[in-house]
Amino acid sequence: MTASELFALALGQKCEGKEECHWCSGMCGQAIIHDDPGPAPFSRQKSQAKRPGSRYVCLGCHYYRMKRVTVFYLMGGFLDRQPAQEHSWWITPDGAYALRKEDHQLLWERLLNPPSLFSFSMISMIGTNTKNLIQYACVNDHPQGVDLGTPLQFTIDNTPYVYTVYELQSALESREVVGREAGVRELINKLMPYQGPVKEREPRGRGRPKAEINPLTEK
Repeated sequence: MTASELFALALGQKCEGKEECHWCSGMCGQAIIHDDPGPAPFSRQKSQAKRPGSRYVCLGCHYYRMKRVTVFYLMGGFLDRQPAQEHSWWITPDGAYALRKEDHQLLWERLLNPPSLFSFSMISMIGTNTKNLIQYACVNDHPQGVDLGTPLQFTIDNTPYVYTVYELQSALESREVVGREAGVRELINKLMPYQGPVKEREPRGRGRPKAEINPLTEK
């Protein structure tokens, strides 16, 4: 599953079809054509598309690339007329939630007790031209559940990292990041402070979409 497929699922949609999405390479039909102008002539800029030769776009990338949507935050609340690519995201089948500093404490709880199916992508350079590109986001899909040593993927500024719950718990308990894996160091550097005790993981099954979710609405 791609992050865009999970994003569509969170919105109650499904990516399907015989074509490959221009942006993420996932399944798509022929209903939506991409808006990618491509690299400028005589430029060495690399295409951000995973399938540059495909004309079509999946529903997940289509919704994610909208420039004016209503985003819903993990801690509650929403904001209208926002470009989805300019936000950090926590995505599960139950919903797609944008992240602010106010959401970090609840995000810590999710990272320490993650569901079996989720995507977490973050941009740390707010106010720059850096965009959170969903085609580079990672999906963690572990139908048998997540344990303390399960490698879990995420991205910061479109760069992939890996962490385990065990390493993250240990770093938070000791307040020591020296010698930790790069993913744990990045999470602590970008999301601290962490307030509250480190709780042991609770076993969780695979998430399923709810009847009602928080869809993004185009403005």
